[in-house]
Amino acid sequence: MKKNNLKNPSERLKYVRQKTGLSQAEFAFALGEKTSRINSIESGKQLKFPCDLAEKILQIFPEPDITFKWMITGEDDSAQLKPPSS
Repeated sequence: MKKNNLKNPSERLKYVRQKTGLSQAEFAFALGEKTSRINSIESGKQLKFPCDLAEKILQIFPEPDITFKWMITGEDDSAQLKPPSS
């Protein structure tokens, strides 16, 4: 699964969780969340990525290639940092 191809919140959360190597229950516990909340997002029942959850993930599981903007919108900040191609 490539990070840049993940357009919906369910795919992005699953990607981040799988990078940690944790199950939904373990991931939820580490974040102080209910497993049902993680499941609800990963299953596509919740259509937006919650800002509070994104902040917790970044604080507890920092990854250099995972940004708040990417988790919320699916847009990658690093694309803006690259010089335009000639």
